[in-house]
Amino acid sequence: MKIRLMILALVVAAAPAAAQPEPTPGELAAANELLEVSRSRENFIRGMEIGMEMGGMGELTPEVRAAVREVLDQHFPYEELQPDMARMYADLYTEEEIRGMIAFYRTPLGQRMIETLPELTAESQRIVQERLQAVMPVLVQRITEVLEAQEEAPTTTPRR
Repeated sequence: MKIRLMILALVVAAAPAAAQPEPTPGELAAANELLEVSRSRENFIRGMEIGMEMGGMGELTPEVRAAVREVLDQHFPYEELQPDMARMYADLYTEEEIRGMIAFYRTPLGQRMIETLPELTAESQRIVQERLQAVMPVLVQRITEVLEAQEEAPTTTPRR
């Protein structure tokens, strides 16, 4: 049964997303501007650092931070992610909505949000993970029951 759950998880994770229409040049330009204004490259790296700290490494020294940035720049450059990130925003939001986010992020409150976003994201993930661990056995049991019931249910062919 565990193999079936793993296969189900892999199938769901690998399923292609629904086709989206191509974003307009204006949407992509706005999305790229948003990524720049929101300092997404810096927050990406900071998020990695926070994840390492929360993962048990403790507070990273400046030397370790420099090493992390060096390795990320060489082997996982943000510049390769940026087109996909811009496309994600252009797929989810209209150009007008993106321009509204840009305007917000240029305000003092928006800048404060940008500064604290990596910490906010990491802490929210920690809270959810901590609470999800308590629910996980119940969730796995329930999914197992549903899958077993589906296997036992007689298959019928629809009548025409």
